[in-house]
Amino acid sequence: QAILHIGRDGRQTGYGGGSIAIQPDIGRYPDAAFAIGEGIDRGIGREHAADLQPLDTRARRRIEPEQSDAARRAPDAAAPVEGQGRDGGTGDWREQARADGVGTVVTYGEARGVDWQILAIETAADKSFATIEHHGERHALVLDVPGRHMVANATAALAVAHLAGIDMAVALRALAGFGLQAGRGQRRLLGPVEKPLLLIDESYNANTASMRAALEVFGAQRAPEGRKVVVLGDMLELGEQGPALHASLRDAVMESGAERVYLVGPAMAALADALGTDRVIAHVQTAAEMAPILRNDLAYGDAVMVKGSNGVGLSSIVVQIAQQFERT
Repeated sequence: QAILHIGRDGRQTGYGGGSIAIQPDIGRYPDAAFAIGEGIDRGIGREHAADLQPLDTRARRRIEPEQSDAARRAPDAAAPVEGQGRDGGTGDWREQARADGVGTVVTYGEARGVDWQILAIETAADKSFATIEHHGERHALVLDVPGRHMVANATAALAVAHLAGIDMAVALRALAGFGLQAGRGQRRLLGPVEKPLLLIDESYNANTASMRAALEVFGAQRAPEGRKVVVLGDMLELGEQGPALHASLRDAVMESGAERVYLVGPAMAALADALGTDRVIAHVQTAAEMAPILRNDLAYGDAVMVKGSNGVGLSSIVVQIAQQFERT
């Protein structure tokens, strides 16, 4: 979404020579100037490492049956990769990328030595600020969204914009106007102005990295006049390590300051056991079971964050909370 936002702004000001196709829609746009494929998901466990392939291999496999002219015209692919550890930790990926014909690998992150280094991050309840250094030049990044993970995502978007030939001033201005989307951190104040309910909608996606990031952001959030509440749903497709990965969220939940925890899905049993009955108010198997519990328990003044994998269906809970509490 951030990359598309930059692309729209870039074309309006004369940058960005054509449309941008996002996988899996690459084959539908044979004249697209740029194609963005699925890269590395930081939340995927090591057990899925063998399934990860460089961008070029994935993109070509995806579009081959549809004979995309755009793919045949592109001799090289560029893949932004987030650096991990003190030295960036991208050596293995660079070597694999070269072996698979990816001409350019661009690294980003907080580690030293990456191509796009994130410096001096500051986050608030609803904004983030950072300095991004690239080839000796520093750029001031301002986002209308909170969280270090959002700064990392925006830095990746800047790297893609640079590769696409979009001026940095245009890209930075576009990112400054980028807002959170429904299901991906959107925040709503519902009810009376003097004592609203704060609803944070993270219901679209969940993995261990995004869960921890969202809980970290929630930790900096004060409840308007009441309690801090989290509703967490299963993280799907984690394989045999699923129970351990769910239980590993215990410290992040505790550090978020959540006073009341509601869990949805069979895989959340591991987290329920790790947290104990003092913190977990309810653990049920489905979103349909949880909705009436929350409608009865929540009150104006509370801050509630709802997060889980899309397949768990927590978006239905978000809708029902909004319908109940938006009335004054």
